[in-house]
Amino acid sequence: MLNVTYIYFGQQKDEYFRKAMDEYIKRIGKYAKFSEKVLKPENLPDNPTQSEINTALEKEAKNLLPLLSKSAYKIAMCVEGKTMSSEAFAGTFQKAMNDGRSEIVFIVGSSHGLSDTVKKACDLRLSFSPMTFAHGLFGVMLTEQIYRAFTILKGEKYHK
Repeated sequence: MLNVTYIYFGQQKDEYFRKAMDEYIKRIGKYAKFSEKVLKPENLPDNPTQSEINTALEKEAKNLLPLLSKSAYKIAMCVEGKTMSSEAFAGTFQKAMNDGRSEIVFIVGSSHGLSDTVKKACDLRLSFSPMTFAHGLFGVMLTEQIYRAFTILKGEKYHK
């Protein structure tokens, strides 16, 4: 069974987003093992300089990179990433599995994103939109799309 891991910085603060995510995680369980790893973002002042942001992102990268399996298919979620349809997203899962990958990892950065170090360590940079979303809302969107990808691959009726 495929392992799907969602690594993100920060906490799921809103109960209604958490409940929605949990529903999709439950549904994903029919197709894959899903796990989450929540990392603590670096503290920054209210108006950080770009240098302070870059330093914080590199510290976050040092905490994150050891958690990534070399054999996993790693996806950095970032605004400048590639956009794709739900069908193409499902195709990414299929390709990873065809390539013998047993794990797909989705990585979401802190409020200032991900360091270039993390992005370079990933197999794909993916964007759902050029817009910015609250972490809780994005978690719901991501888990829904993961569930949708599996239903597409299985030819089930959920995706229309």
